[in-house]
Amino acid sequence: MCLLVQPNGAKWWRFRYKWDLANDINPADARRNANLPERMFEAVARHWLGKLAKKVRLGKRSVKTLEKATWALEPTCFPV
Repeated sequence: MCLLVQPNGAKWWRFRYKWDLANDINPADARRNANLPERMFEAVARHWLGKLAKKVRLGKRSVKTLEKATWALEPTCFPV
């Protein structure tokens, strides 16, 4: 990592890295795509439903709230 200082005084941080030339892989793209399934809407929504279920077990939310959230997401959003 280095700090580039422009003649006008602007400062930019830059991370220098090398491509994996044998496999022609850009490290930034590989890191970005490594977490791709976790960033899909269904995975995030199911994670949220899991947290909501935990709150229901702790008595902080009602069972009806979990049922409505599941009802709203599963038939409409997840198939797409």
